[in-house]
Amino acid sequence: MNKNIDLKFTPFHMNITHKHMEGNNGKGRYILFPGSFSRAKEISESFLDAKVVTHARGHNFHYGHLEHHGRRIDVASISSGMGTPSVEIILTELIRLGATRIIRVGTCGAMQDSIKGSDILVATAAIRDEHATVAYFPKEFPSVASFSLVATIRETAAELKILDRVKLGVFHTKSSLYGREFEAAPKESGNKEYMALVRKYNTIGSEMEAAMLLLFGQYYGIETGAVAIPVFGKDEDITPEEEAKRTKNLVAFSIEVLKRIR
Repeated sequence: MNKNIDLKFTPFHMNITHKHMEGNNGKGRYILFPGSFSRAKEISESFLDAKVVTHARGHNFHYGHLEHHGRRIDVASISSGMGTPSVEIILTELIRLGATRIIRVGTCGAMQDSIKGSDILVATAAIRDEHATVAYFPKEFPSVASFSLVATIRETAAELKILDRVKLGVFHTKSSLYGREFEAAPKESGNKEYMALVRKYNTIGSEMEAAMLLLFGQYYGIETGAVAIPVFGKDEDITPEEEAKRTKNLVAFSIEVLKRIR
């Protein structure tokens, strides 16, 4: 039995029970975990026999199954909300209900000039430039993705012949979007210096959720990973149509990854 399951636990931020998490021969539903409420719904449009359990806070649990080479895969999608504090809340509830395979599906700021808009970025680890994880782990403890999920993501890309578009590397997870990246805080010069240093570390993407997800994977002994499409600097003009296309491609790729998880 999954040692993380708490059969007496009732979640505060979703209206599901342990029964909703069952599937995949005792491994539980494989979950895609976007920050956006609308993206969680968009992901569920690829599910067979899709259902949804709604909640007043918007963390609606979409669930169903996929089929691949005659095999049934039980799956779900739910929004994490924005930032590591929200991830901590929703992720804790999912894990206590039985989740064991979770992949963040999101966006991030591109950190290297070599990254293209059509690329898919995959976290191998995350810099902990945020504060929620400190409630669980000392700052010296690294945030590392599950090797098995990273391997499955890479294998999926190779099978789909898009390996040249899939970039693996370290993500930067921050608490402040406008302060760190958009120079809105009184510490403008310090933030610019910090972000320049992070780029020198060859990080590939900057976002606000991965560090908590990856650390929880290590702590609870479950498989966690993160994929994201790059969003470029504040001065680049990306049309809504192009962003929607990139998101659709990321969702389609993530669905293919779920089909290949064992």
